[in-house]
This record gives sequence, structure tokens and C-alpha cells, in this order.
Amino acid sequence: MENREKTVKLLESFLSDKEVDGVCGYMVDPDGEGPIQVIVVLDIDYIQEANTKPGFIAKMIREGVKQEIKKWLGLDVYVGSTAKKCENKFISESMSPHVRRRLDFDVLKQEINNIVDYEISVSCDSPVGEFIGEACDMLNERVLDDIVASTNVKVSLKEKDELYFYLVDTFGNYLAKKYKVRCADTISESKKKYVVTESQYNIILESQKHIKVFQELIDNEMSYIRRVCEKGADDYEGDVGDESCNQIENVEKVIVTDADWVTVMHSNQPLEQKYMSIKLMVYFSSIRRGDFDADDLTYDLERIIRKKTSMPVIINYESTNTNTSFEW
Repeated sequence: MENREKTVKLLESFLSDKEVDGVCGYMVDPDGEGPIQVIVVLDIDYIQEANTKPGFIAKMIREGVKQEIKKWLGLDVYVGSTAKKCENKFISESMSPHVRRRLDFDVLKQEINNIVDYEISVSCDSPVGEFIGEACDMLNERVLDDIVASTNVKVSLKEKDELYFYLVDTFGNYLAKKYKVRCADTISESKKKYVVTESQYNIILESQKHIKVFQELIDNEMSYIRRVCEKGADDYEGDVGDESCNQIENVEKVIVTDADWVTVMHSNQPLEQKYMSIKLMVYFSSIRRGDFDADDLTYDLERIIRKKTSMPVIINYESTNTNTSFEW
């Protein structure tokens, strides 16, 4: 097998189970000539409903796919995108037959309507992602209870998770529209009160993957800072300070431990503002006891992420020394 064919198959295998919100699929090496490229097929409905610039969403997704390929495969390939109406996602064939046969769309839709109309309250102060998650979680439990009652077969945790994400994929947009209809007045008012716009909520909150999203961002920016420091921070127009380069030398990894919205009232501003609060655990290695000073490093991380995402971000951190042998 020629090297090009091997590389194409490697990319296809890697992307085959790569699920990203708003992505229908991937095309690897569609031309079969020139540099190998990956084309991300975006869901045009997802883009149109995101309430933000389509180009921004496409760029973020392309960059994420490119970084994942480089991180795990070591391949620096061109990643482009196209858009189309995606077919409905179907649950994996690995799901047990006694689960799949109970997934009649019309029945499930009626159940989700009953849940929304009669069983849960819509809190317009909470993000739409929480509303979607609660409704799908209740439907998930209802399907599982029905399976156990009728078959005496227990569903595995893996199948339970897969069923939940299937329900989110299937009814997420439908539930989001119901939420917006009920909360239209509240959402309109919140846009006057808060810095964060609905498009920013959609990017982070609807995904229900706060920690995962920001962990990928932190990993990417830590790699960027290391590259800058290797070449000299002074050459990069103040993106990274000298002290950050000194601090990052002792850092082994940075883990996002929490990420959620917080409301802050500033003494010099009349209205509340919402920020994404990101908490980090900085793992470092030092022969000296005591806490690790990563103030400059986390400040630069916060500033870079704000610039790239246009989101209000606050970063706080704790530190853990991985070294067990100390010198005084």
C-alpha cells in the first residue's frame, strides 16, 4: 500500500468516530491529488440556528479538527469545510435490538412533548442546554424503565449514555425552539442586561461539554505559549510575557477542573455581567516545597482565550507538585 493511501486510511479511521456538534461527516482526500486535505461537512441547519456568524462557527470547527489531527496523528493537513443538510443521526448499530426497537420517533416525540408541557418547568434564567439536558434525561430514564419492565433486561451504562446522546441529537434543536418560544421575552430582556449574547451561550452551553471544550482550548494555547517561548516572547507582540515563559518551564500539565457561568456585579458598573469561570489545576515539578506561582501564565491564557473566543472569561487556579523528593 502506498504512503498516500496509508495516510488517507489513517485519517479516515481516526475521523470515523470523531463526533462534533454541527458536523455531518468528513471527506478525506476528495481530489486524490496534490496535498492531502480533509473537508469537514457541516450541518447547514446547525449553522443557521446558531445565531452567530456562520464563518466564525466554521472556522472554530475547522481549527479544532486540524488541531486534533495534529495532536493525535502528528499530521499537519489542510482542513476545509462545506455545508449541507445532514441526514438524521441514527443510533449506533452496537445498541442492543431491544433498545433500538423502542425508538419510534413519533412515540418519542409525543413523550418529549408530555415531559415539556406537564412535567418540567422551564426556567428562563437557566441556559437552554440545561433545559435540553433535563428533558432528554427524563425521556432516557422513561425508555430504560420501559425496557426493564417489559423485558427484565438491564441496559448497560454505555448504552444508557449512547441513548442519552441520541435523544439530544434527535430532539436538541426541537427543544431549543420550544425554549425560545416560551422564554422569548426573558431572553430579549437578558440581552439588555448581560454582556454574554445568546450566540455565546450556543457555542458553550448547548454543547453541555464545558470542561471538555475549555480543556481543548487550554491544551492548544499551552502548546502555543510553549512555541512562543521557544522562539522568544519578545517577538510576538506581547501575546506572551517573559514571566509566563519562566513559569511554564516547570509546568507538566494543566487540567480544567470546572467551567461554568457566574454572575458578577462590579462596583463601577450599574448592571450585572456574566463570565465563564474556569478553574484549573496546574501540575508542576519542583524540588522546593510550597505553592506554585502561575499568575502570569494564567493571565496570558485568560487574555488569549478572551481574544480568540470573544467570550468574557475568568481563570482561577490551584497547583499540585508532582515531585516527592524535596531539597531545602
